[in-house]
Amino acid sequence: MSLSDAALVKDNHIAAAGGVREAVVVVSAHRETTGRDVLLKASGGLTLDNERAVAETGVHFISVGGLTHSSPILDIGLDFETLV
Repeated sequence: MSLSDAALVKDNHIAAAGGVREAVVVVSAHRETTGRDVLLKASGGLTLDNERAVAETGVHFISVGGLTHSSPILDIGLDFETLV
């Protein structure tokens, strides 16, 4: 996969399009003009509280970083102990 295989929609693109749904419509129109499939992923600023609204825009994948960067710490050590 390369950058030519994907579309990156950032906050300034969303503002220019008039909203997330409108930005998704613009990117999806690419399929109609090129005949190539477009898979859409949303990430950045997503939470479990707003993921449904984002999913309803038509994106195929959602990345909620809070699941990893805000999760509680679990300290697992694989320390060796000398037995002799």
